[in-house]
Amino acid sequence: METWAPPKGFAGSWVLACMAGLAIGAPLATLWGLSMRPSVLAMEAGRFAALLVVVRAVGGAIAGGALGAAQAWALRRAYPDLPAAAWIGVSAAAGFAVAVSSGLVIGALARHGGAVSIAGYVVVGAVLHGVLGGVLFGIGQARVLRAVTDPRGTWPLV
Repeated sequence: METWAPPKGFAGSWVLACMAGLAIGAPLATLWGLSMRPSVLAMEAGRFAALLVVVRAVGGAIAGGALGAAQAWALRRAYPDLPAAAWIGVSAAAGFAVAVSSGLVIGALARHGGAVSIAGYVVVGAVLHGVLGGVLFGIGQARVLRAVTDPRGTWPLV
């Protein structure tokens, strides 16, 4: 069985698109979070955590959507039939899910004592974002890309 490979000469534009998407998405997500800071800080303690998860989740969707938009721009050069809205949508949804999941895990760790150092939170957060991002973005985007690539190519898990 033949495996899928990107079109010749495509890798450079793909890497640049991913870098550009993250370079735009991360600051936009940060600006979103900063704009919500007064609302989060004004919340009573019982609602603070829930609002913080929502703010992080929307920030994840913003970052994922920006990444997906840049990737869709690059992919449409190689695959003109790529449904850009679907690609951006699954990317935003994956960013949302990664932010919610990692936020809930970090929150659970924080509630169970001070056994984890700041460096530990950073490492756990990075691992969660890497693993969850790889799985969620990979599965969602592969399903969209599958519709416009050679059907003989292999797409494990999707």
